[in-house]
Amino acid sequence: MKKFITTALLSASLVSSYTYADSDEAYDRTGWYVGGNLGFMNIDLNPDKAGSRSLEGSSISVGPYGGYNVNEWFGIEFAGQVGPLAGDTDGFEDGSALTLTVAPKFTYQASDLVGLFVKTGIAVLNYSASPKGVISSNGVLEDESVAWNGVGYTVGAGIQFSVAKDVYVRATYDYSSANLSSNDKIISDGDIYKLVDLDATYSEFKVGAHYQF
Repeated sequence: MKKFITTALLSASLVSSYTYADSDEAYDRTGWYVGGNLGFMNIDLNPDKAGSRSLEGSSISVGPYGGYNVNEWFGIEFAGQVGPLAGDTDGFEDGSALTLTVAPKFTYQASDLVGLFVKTGIAVLNYSASPKGVISSNGVLEDESVAWNGVGYTVGAGIQFSVAKDVYVRATYDYSSANLSSNDKIISDGDIYKLVDLDATYSEFKVGAHYQF
């Protein structure tokens, strides 16, 4: 994944070296923008119940992003990212992780072609899976699909390159955390079990491209 991101950044830098002519309109970064990301997601889930072991997983992820730049240094960004956690890993199978975020974004234009940005805001996290007996308050879970949801925070940082008029590519790292709860209950051997809450952290490395309207 590091090699993938490094290659993307080098390619963007080379393209940026030969971009369009110097005109004020060419570098107008205000207004709406929309694009998409391809990335790699790591998740860490820690059950609130003492003695329960943590769950970890990773996945290729995809998702849209967009926002509105009030000026060259301040904007609001919305993003979503989903990754399927296929297979049987640390007690879950056929899982998926989802992040939805909204965050103020602050950008420093290092040059006309390169910008550095940071953002922090609100995150909605979701984790869905077919548990295999390690997340229940007690007892053994049957193979049923369950979901956890929660609201927390997100922080992120990245770099973007202007590669053509109104077209940008970028690399981003986002870290999101929330306490996830579930309304699902599992019936096992005639008993009903409530699922414990999960302290969740999602780390995402992403490369993307967007168009500035």
